[in-house]
Amino acid sequence: MNKKIESSQGSRKPESSRHTYINSEQESDSILSSPQGIYLSDRYLSTWSSNQIHIAIGHHQNPNSKTRIFDLDAMTIQCSRSGIYRGVYQGVQPFNRFPNFVTALKIAINACLLKYHLGTLEAEIGIVVKRVHMFFAYLLQRGIYRLCDCPTDVPQELLNNLKNNSSSSVMEIDFHLNNLLLELREDISKTKLLSNGSNNSKYINYEHLSKYLGLAVRHTDIPNWFRNSLGEILGSTSFTNLKDVREKTSQAYMKNLMSAINLLALHPLPHDSLPFIPFPNANRLLKDDYSSPTSQTQNISTKQHAALLATLLDWILDYAPYILELYKLGCEQLEARNEQAALEVVMQRHSALVDEGKLPEPKITQLHNYTIRHHQIHSNI
Repeated sequence: MNKKIESSQGSRKPESSRHTYINSEQESDSILSSPQGIYLSDRYLSTWSSNQIHIAIGHHQNPNSKTRIFDLDAMTIQCSRSGIYRGVYQGVQPFNRFPNFVTALKIAINACLLKYHLGTLEAEIGIVVKRVHMFFAYLLQRGIYRLCDCPTDVPQELLNNLKNNSSSSVMEIDFHLNNLLLELREDISKTKLLSNGSNNSKYINYEHLSKYLGLAVRHTDIPNWFRNSLGEILGSTSFTNLKDVREKTSQAYMKNLMSAINLLALHPLPHDSLPFIPFPNANRLLKDDYSSPTSQTQNISTKQHAALLATLLDWILDYAPYILELYKLGCEQLEARNEQAALEVVMQRHSALVDEGKLPEPKITQLHNYTIRHHQIHSNI
């Protein structure tokens, strides 16, 4: 339901042309029915006007052998957030209420079909749809209804929020889950759509839950308090509890998010798009944000490098013949004597080579420790 929020100053007035764009159906039928200025991939099987997007993800010799469908008319999106509410729309809305976002998502999906290789296409395109949907929700919750109206600092703001927080925390999934529980207690029939399985073994239907919340959720996004509360409403305590872990957003997640948001930039007119590239240097940004200098080995200086090379050459060219001599002596002695006696002979020869200057003066080595340990063992015997 489209509502305006009342404040202490009275009803809030729409800002500039953002809200009139949504309510006045200014996006013409021609924009919705044809991909003006967009080169469509052969794997984009649907007509442009259809919101049931069929794509081919099969092998290049027979791409239509495997398809995937994204039903944009069945999608919902969350427009509310906690705290001061700044948007015109409240709660969960049908995604197709925002036709410019629908078109932008179609263009992003088509870009994926042209960008990704077959081996990663199926996984990557699903990730892109989820990340773009998340970004749209982030915009709607801040009263931004057109990509062209998005301030340049908003994508970076989202990235900064995700750096030290989980995505579920940034998108306030706990807040929306709590609101959902209040609705479920009033209408228990809705809970049947959120659970699968028998009475003795139930599990949450994440697809239906995502639709109720207007946000794509994973099993790790759902805290145990919600699982327990849902079980109480259903009269079942068989929902599996998981370890409540809200970790910092991973580098892979951030990379996927930046790539997805970049797909929304600079679309040809008359399509709505970001008028700037949000993350032109995404790889460098990730490297700066996720590198940990304290855990990396520092580069050695030229002087240290030269000294190390000289030591290596000493062992390879000068010491190698005598090391091989000790090795052969050890093998011969082990065949003729016991281990302790053979080791003593080798150590005597090693000391002689050191005295002659053919091998360097030894430090505390494993060989010396081994000798001391054996002497201790045999002296105790």
